[in-house]
Order: sequence, then structure tokens, then C-alpha cells
Amino acid sequence: MDKGKDPSYLCLQPSSLDSAPKLLLTGLPGVGKTTVVMKVMEGLGERALGFYTEEVREKGRRVGFRLVTTWGEEGWLARVGFSSPYRVSRYRVDLAFLDLVVARLREEWAPGRVLVVDEIGRMELFSPGFREWIESVALDPAVPFLATIALKSRDPLVLRLKATLPLWEVTQKNRDHLPRKVLAIFGEGTGG
Repeated sequence: MDKGKDPSYLCLQPSSLDSAPKLLLTGLPGVGKTTVVMKVMEGLGERALGFYTEEVREKGRRVGFRLVTTWGEEGWLARVGFSSPYRVSRYRVDLAFLDLVVARLREEWAPGRVLVVDEIGRMELFSPGFREWIESVALDPAVPFLATIALKSRDPLVLRLKATLPLWEVTQKNRDHLPRKVLAIFGEGTGG
């Protein structure tokens, strides 16, 4: 394992010089993975293409999760009270919006864009289309790819990605300066 000069980073494999940059971010729930991704998306500007996941709270209680895209759309991923065969904890997962997002990402990605996915998690992986798309783009040497994954995921696809792609752990110690380090890999700016 190559930890580099900063032991708070967990980097399992260096990126190949012959391929586009790729990076997975992991960490404990609530440590700041989504915040890091949002700051990276802001730094990438129009080059970022993808989504992040945000908690939705009502009266101080978490009731679900919404996807927020780089093109300004928002939609439910999971919510208490949804009617769905897919369930994680008390949340029922609605794949309709996620599948629309994946279709748009397939259409809009072009060289110069960086695909950003927050996150490759249990809820998202219920979608066969999302699972297939992630496997194809994450392993495509031409596609710059940044994604978050759960620290303890045992999903076979996530385990394969963890074994193949560079992996950094977001911690309380590194989360504030991590966006700059990620942007150094992908490059800043709005140009494409």
C-alpha cells in the first residue's frame, strides 16, 4: 500500500499514465465525502458531469435522499413511505429518477468532462442500468471518473472497483484540504 507522505490517505493503486484520472473516495458515514465531492464539482465547473446525494430532513428528522445533478435537476432516490420493492433500512428506493440521470449522463459525456458520482451505494446499485453504466465508465481508460463508495461495502462491483482504482479515505483530518488534492488530479476550470 502506497500511503505517500500523508498517512491519512489510503491510496491502494496509482493511476496508469496511459489512462484518464480515476479516483474513489471512501470514509465513515457523515465524515464529509459528499462535501468533498461538491467542492470538487465547484472547482471543475462545467467540466463536472454527474450528481451528488443529499439528505432530506423534515422537522429535524431524516426522511430520505435526493439526487442533485450538475445540470440543476433534483429528484428522489429514497424516502420513507415510498411504495417500492427496494428497501434500505426504513427507506424505500425509487429508481425512476436515477435511471433518467444515468440516461442523460450516457448521452452528455464527452472528452474533457469528468464524471462525478456520489455515490455508488446500496440504493443506487438496485438499478441494473446504473450498475452496468458504472462498471463500463469506471473501467474505461478514456473516462475521467470520481466517485464515492461506502467504506464497508461488500457489493461485488464495489469490491472490484476498490481493487482496481485508486482509493482515498476521507477523514476529519484531511477533508478540508482533500478537494484541492482531488482537483490537482483532475484539473480545475470550466474549459472542456
